[in-house]
Amino acid sequence: MKRALAMMLTLCLLLGGLPYAANAEDVAPLAYKEKPEEVVLAFAQALSKADLNGILVLSAASRLAPNMDMAAFIERLRTLIPFSENNIPSGDYPAYAPILTLRLDAALAQQVQSLIMSLLVPGLMDEPTPKTLVEGKLQMTGGENLTPEELVARLDPVGLESLRVHTVLRWVGDETTREAYRRNSERVAELHRGVYQEDAELVIVYALGNQLYAGAGWLLRFPEGWLLRALNAPTTGTPAGGAARLLTQDDLQGLVEDARYEILYRSDE
Repeated sequence: MKRALAMMLTLCLLLGGLPYAANAEDVAPLAYKEKPEEVVLAFAQALSKADLNGILVLSAASRLAPNMDMAAFIERLRTLIPFSENNIPSGDYPAYAPILTLRLDAALAQQVQSLIMSLLVPGLMDEPTPKTLVEGKLQMTGGENLTPEELVARLDPVGLESLRVHTVLRWVGDETTREAYRRNSERVAELHRGVYQEDAELVIVYALGNQLYAGAGWLLRFPEGWLLRALNAPTTGTPAGGAARLLTQDDLQGLVEDARYEILYRSDE
């Protein structure tokens, strides 16, 4: 099985309409970046063009999978979680690495789906509860009600064309949390046998139309450069599902002034 095919199947089932590469030969080498914010900018550019392969080449899945230490993961959690993608000793038996690569890419694809839906239909992904169809319309958070046909029309990828990155902030913590965060990051890296040297948890502020949205990213630094691990950042309190939320100018100012964050990028627009 190939990474591109797996992620294509997941996204096409969830969204439909995005181009993909059906063969491994059509997938470019991993697009390592020198800085975390460069990964974010490349990701947003690919998303705005509905370029699935542009997202795939930024994924860290194929670097992590061959180095998964299943025994260390169980020991860290003191339990084994049924059906977890981490229940495979791909670091000990290379034949399993493609399975974990597919599962990690599929998890990222699910987050990409959530991000797209939250950007194109604000409020749709704010709550995990099902949306009820009442008198032919789905009851959305915030009072906007849409028919299924109207919802599908809103999810046209053309709506992403003007997407851009407004601000990227990196969690650096404060005096009371910085050392604990560093130790935890090192322990998590050990679960993949130290294949990456550093991680970064980001708050990503997107601009689409006249609205700002707060998303997230978890990035990893390999010897070759940075790649994308996931579209959530646990320390920042962002949702695990990858969805973005509407952000006001006051909210943005609060993040920018928060000493626990370092500004990596700000758009001039």
